[in-house]
Amino acid sequence: MTLEVFGIACMYVVTVLRAPQALRHRQQRALWFAMAAIAIAMTLRLDDVIAVLQHIVGNAHTVDVIRQLFATFDSAAVLYFVLSAAEYRRYQRWIFVLAPAVMAALLVLDVTAPPHTRNTVTLPGPPAAYWAIYFGFLFFTGVLSAVVCLRYSRRADRRPLRAGLFMFGLGMGLASVLWILFVTYLATGSQVALSLLSPVTGVEALCLAAGVALPAYGTITRPISDRTTFWRLWPLWRDMVGAVPKVALNEPRGRLADTIIALSVPVRLYRAVVEIRDAMLVLRHYLSPEDQQAAREHVAVQRTPDHLAEPAVTAYLIARSLRRRRSGDSPQEQPLAELTELGGDDVHAEIRFFRQVARFYRTSTPAA
Repeated sequence: MTLEVFGIACMYVVTVLRAPQALRHRQQRALWFAMAAIAIAMTLRLDDVIAVLQHIVGNAHTVDVIRQLFATFDSAAVLYFVLSAAEYRRYQRWIFVLAPAVMAALLVLDVTAPPHTRNTVTLPGPPAAYWAIYFGFLFFTGVLSAVVCLRYSRRADRRPLRAGLFMFGLGMGLASVLWILFVTYLATGSQVALSLLSPVTGVEALCLAAGVALPAYGTITRPISDRTTFWRLWPLWRDMVGAVPKVALNEPRGRLADTIIALSVPVRLYRAVVEIRDAMLVLRHYLSPEDQQAAREHVAVQRTPDHLAEPAVTAYLIARSLRRRRSGDSPQEQPLAELTELGGDDVHAEIRFFRQVARFYRTSTPAA
């Protein structure tokens, strides 16, 4: 039961995280809607949720009918969205015919059955045809959704999308296995099949959550990564704009406020790098070639790895120039041009470079 609840919780988390991007892109929107529908359907199968619904509605039979009709609608919706994502739109119109027909048949069989208080297979209720249509439709849509996802995963143009469709297809395949286990339990009374229902549901939920999360892994993790980077850059940025206030668009408010409460962290991060660069143009007037040679000797003594030598030298020079500016030293007529020539070739490389500079800056300040 714990795995089942955890898997469903993961589905809701991924659904919420993916909502902003999924609602803007048609292809991603389809799988997102499928995910949301499955999460709700799984939630309605939990015993505690059923008990709450029965308390609210006041009629267990009504709750059973609603749950089963929603599961039917959900399975049809998932197949529709999967076909949409895989661009098999010519088959979608059949779902609009088949799903309402199945739901209507279930209602007719339930209404015409002898009086019963529950719609469960272990108690007197609807006829066998009801369960044959119900389980058959769920199994059919699950298998078809799995086949479409697994087939389309080999043709997707991006690796994250391929991986996502594969995991989603695997989850739908497990959903079909789930119905086989349930029917096996009903037919044979196998306790093994019964004991596997909850864990299989949990693994199914985790696979589906992964299937929706993987295509947007970068989108989900990017805000966390950006905030972590800005947090580490903040001391360096604060000291730089503090020494050269005219380069700052906004004054530092505090490390936590600037990192977490910022409205647009990617823009703020890029702006911090630009302002550090602008401050370096001023601070280079407080450095000489001798300072650069001293910095390289210092880095060599510290046995800094070659790929980190430039960030370490930059950090050392920044720390020394800041100290001289704060001490009121006069700027030199010939600035150290090399200070602003170090760094990356694009925005992402620049951010990575200054993240390394910030790391060395913490230890370079005392040395300077």
